[in-house]
Amino acid sequence: MDSWNLEHLEQHRLGSRSQPTSTSAAFGNSLTLGLEQALGIIGDETLGGAGAFAMTVGTGASDIVIGNLTVNSNSQLYLSGGSISANNLLVNGNGILNGQQAR
Repeated sequence: MDSWNLEHLEQHRLGSRSQPTSTSAAFGNSLTLGLEQALGIIGDETLGGAGAFAMTVGTGASDIVIGNLTVNSNSQLYLSGGSISANNLLVNGNGILNGQQAR
């Protein structure tokens, strides 16, 4: 897979029922970051803002949030060997945070 970096300069809400013309809709209901891929948010990042959303941060990937990272109800954040950096991490309702240490 080609390496890429995505930076977004405002608050970002990721969900499966986002407006069809929004940045969030480009990801559908899930996003997997792999080797040498990074998602950078200047502001807050919310998983499940408009419907359920699942995000996986795999080995060699990173999710960098200059603000709060929130996992809302019915949404999931998986850390599978990558890294997550945020000012605060919030898990609401039945949101899921699951992590696996890099080996």
